[in-house]
This record gives sequence, structure tokens and C-alpha cells, in this order.
Amino acid sequence: MITTLLLTAGLAIAQPATAPARQPAQPAGDAPTVSAVSNIRYSPDPNAPLVSLSFPGGTLEELADRLRSLTKPPASIVVAPSLASLNIGPISVADVTVDTALRAAVVTASPARAAVVSIIRGEHGSALYSVEPNQAAQSPFAAAEKSMLQVYSLDRTGVENDVALSAIKAALDLLADPEEAKISFHKDSSLVMLHGSHRQIETVRMVLTTLEQSGASRANLSVAKSASSVLKALEISSPEAAPQRLAEIHAQLKAVSQLRAETASLRAELDVAHARSKDTEGRAAALLAENEKLHADLRTISLDAERARLQLQNAQREIERLTITNAELQKFVDSFRKTAETKEPR
Repeated sequence: MITTLLLTAGLAIAQPATAPARQPAQPAGDAPTVSAVSNIRYSPDPNAPLVSLSFPGGTLEELADRLRSLTKPPASIVVAPSLASLNIGPISVADVTVDTALRAAVVTASPARAAVVSIIRGEHGSALYSVEPNQAAQSPFAAAEKSMLQVYSLDRTGVENDVALSAIKAALDLLADPEEAKISFHKDSSLVMLHGSHRQIETVRMVLTTLEQSGASRANLSVAKSASSVLKALEISSPEAAPQRLAEIHAQLKAVSQLRAETASLRAELDVAHARSKDTEGRAAALLAENEKLHADLRTISLDAERARLQLQNAQREIERLTITNAELQKFVDSFRKTAETKEPR
């Protein structure tokens, strides 16, 4: 867990999220110029750089050149020769991808719906942005194809569905198209179905793309705040002090690991001692039981000995009584004999 937090903190230190400063647009009468910031912030996809610019108006090729100069390496933008001089109205965007900026320019183009922006992605993450003539607007069936159906998902906008729908409605209201777009929202799937003109479809696409990029920016800001909290919790005062503090933390972690190993060893020894104590208690209980049995046997033997002593004592008394009786009988016999001898005639 600590390693993950340290890695997050390091990423946040290496890529601080700073808000780009905008430069004021040139007056409408001057040559078309673009003001933009020198640093480029990237969305979660490293192949999609975010740019900020204020374009007072000009040709599509001029806008493409300026977008190439804002990206490093320069974005691969191909403009059809027939659209190089397409008149683009003033636009001002912040933190948007190259394709979003091109679509915003197409929305302000005159004539309207004259171009279509598409992206071709390579195998290694490269992207080619192409601006081609809108064949639908030039075909004889343009009137029949004026209204189209497009489906969008609100899952990646990073805001509540009601907020996203409100932003879409506000953008469509600004277009002031003669024909109102028809919008249907499916709540269970978070899908928005739009039936409207190409201009309205591109506007909604631009709104949703901007919301997604804003959500990514908010996520980056949240990561930066989390990293700041981690740095504060780790008592790191500045990025310069981070290496020394991290070395101290690693040393502390190493000491904690050694302490855990020693604790585990002591716990194992304690378990062995506890097992021995249990075995000793069992043996002591067996000895106590045997001792109780010996005491009981000893009491039985003592009682038997006492009975034998009493019997012996009684026997001795009986012998003494018989001895006395025999003496008296012998005395009587002797006396009787003497009496008989004196009475005999001579």
C-alpha cells in the first residue's frame, strides 16, 4: 500500500496540473493569428494532446498550421486542397483535442457543412486528422439528407446525465437553426438519440468530447490532491526533499521487516514452549492421578494393618486369659490331690 501511494505521489510531482493562461485575441481587422499556451497538458490517452487557442478567423489551412505548431510532435493534419481557403469564423477553445478544435472550426465555416473531420489511427497510437469535403452537402440529395440520426453515450462525460443534457440543449440553442433538433434520452442505457442537421450533430459531439476531457482534467486534479495528501502524510515538505524522505521511509520499512521477522521467530519459539507446557501439564496430571491412587492404596494398607494389629492384640489377650485359666485349673488340681491324699486311711 505504501509503495503504491509513493508511486502516485511521484507521478503527481512529475506532472503538475496547471491551468493554461490565454492571450487576448487580435482585432478583427488584423491578420489571422492564434494565441495559445506554450505548455501542453495531456489527457489520459498520451496520443491525444490538449490544446488551447483563440482564433479570430481566417482560412482552414491557417488554422491547421497553427494547430500543428501547438502540438509536439506536430499533429498530422491533412486538409483537402479544395478546402484550404475555406473561411473559418472566430473560435476560442481551451483544453480540447485536435479533432475537437477542427470540428469546432467546421461548425463556424462558411458555407456551413462544407467539411467533415475524421481520424485515422495507426497501430502504434499515431493519429492522422483529415478534413475532407462534405459529399452529402454537395450531392443533389443534400436536402433529403439534411436531417440525420446520431446516437451518443453519456457514460464517459464525468457529470450527471441531467448536467450533460442541459449542456447539449444550451449549445443547440446557441446555433439558432431554423429546424429544431429532436433529442431523446434513454435513462437505463444513458444513450442520447439526436435527429438533426450535420451542424447540430457536430455541435453535440463537440460538447460531449469537451465534457469527457473536463472529466479527465478533474480526475488529474483529484490525483494531484491525493498526491499532496500523501506527501503531507509522509511529512515531505517539497519535491526536492522527497528522495531523502523516501530513503528514510525505506530504511524504516526495512527495520520494520526485520522486526517482523524477529517477532515471527519469537512467536514460533513461544508456540514450541506452549506445546511443551501443554505436554508437561498432561504428564503432571497423570502423575497426580497416580499419586492419588497410591495414597488410596496406602490408606487401604493402613486400615488393613490396623485391623491386623487389633486382631493380634485380641489374640494376645485371649492367650493371656487362657494362660490364667490354665494356672488356676492346675492349682485346683494340685489342691484336690492334696485333699485326697490326706483323707486316705493308713
